[in-house]
Amino acid sequence: MSRYTITLINSTIPEKERLELVKRVVDYFSENNAYSFTLTPRVIITLSSGINREIHERIYSEISSMNSNIRIASVIHNIPALALNKASRILASQRFYYEEGVEEEYLLGYFKIRELGGYGILDEYTYRKNILYELLNLLEYTGSLPLRIDLNSVLAVLSEKSLDIPSILGGRVEVKLARSKIVELALREVFS
Repeated sequence: MSRYTITLINSTIPEKERLELVKRVVDYFSENNAYSFTLTPRVIITLSSGINREIHERIYSEISSMNSNIRIASVIHNIPALALNKASRILASQRFYYEEGVEEEYLLGYFKIRELGGYGILDEYTYRKNILYELLNLLEYTGSLPLRIDLNSVLAVLSEKSLDIPSILGGRVEVKLARSKIVELALREVFS
């Protein structure tokens, strides 16, 4: 099971202050060799395996001293979407939570939509949009969590169930997979 740290910023915080808090959260975790992704304007997920309780407490203390409307939950789960769900239930009643346990490697996937070729711009756009829609549905169905999405590609942290996605999508996407406890190594591998 992998560690996921969810940071929740209260929606009442003005946008300029919220953006500064997001930047600080990302910076604090990246200083500790973790990678953070903004899921929504007020939710940040950090792939934080290897970061112990004390570091999480220090980061929470520093961020909450800037604004008390921040909550952090660090959980361990083998299905990324369920980790997000677990953390959101915890954050409904607690400001800080850290789950102890054994941390395993992440499974990252980079899905690059192949070119349609030989068709017009609108056809290419529609093709990509439809594949992206199908891919996102498959990721959701398998409990995976997209971290970066654009019309050409998707970066996701995957559950084991999602290993069948490439065969379901046929040759329409190029897929690179990487496993590692160290997110930086997995990212390098999927983007190489």
